[in-house]
Amino acid sequence: MSSEMIPADKNLRKKIIFLLIFFVLGLMLLSPYLNARLAEWRQEAATDPETAWVRYSSLFQWLLGLTALLVSAASVYLIVVSVRVLKSDRYPPPGWKVIRDTRLQTGRRARITAYMLMVNSVILIVLVSLIFLVFTKLAGRMTTPRGTAPRPPLSGSESRR
Repeated sequence: MSSEMIPADKNLRKKIIFLLIFFVLGLMLLSPYLNARLAEWRQEAATDPETAWVRYSSLFQWLLGLTALLVSAASVYLIVVSVRVLKSDRYPPPGWKVIRDTRLQTGRRARITAYMLMVNSVILIVLVSLIFLVFTKLAGRMTTPRGTAPRPPLSGSESRR
């Protein structure tokens, strides 16, 4: 086992911190607008609940789709990282910058790290896909107009024909 340390890149750390601060400030600036929009929808829900339900469910589907896309993109990136680790037989791969001091892993430990990254990424992609499909299916069923409910299952005598 190697005790070599990969030093942290201070510029990369600053960029990551700046990106996180920018993201949080963006959310804080968007929050009043979104709260006002949701308050309008709540008032509208008192008079026309079906239209409000359709709006809420479409917003939920959009947010769920965006979340699924971001998690899947991060998972694919982790698969790319794991492939690079397997090719170089070391973690972190050569030429990579890290945001904190990281102990270099080589050989078996690097391969185990790469396989764990790959397995976790595949599990995440499968889970996010299943959750997205289930919730969009449920939202689609819940937003159908009341008069067009799906037909009940066939009884025993009707299914034998």
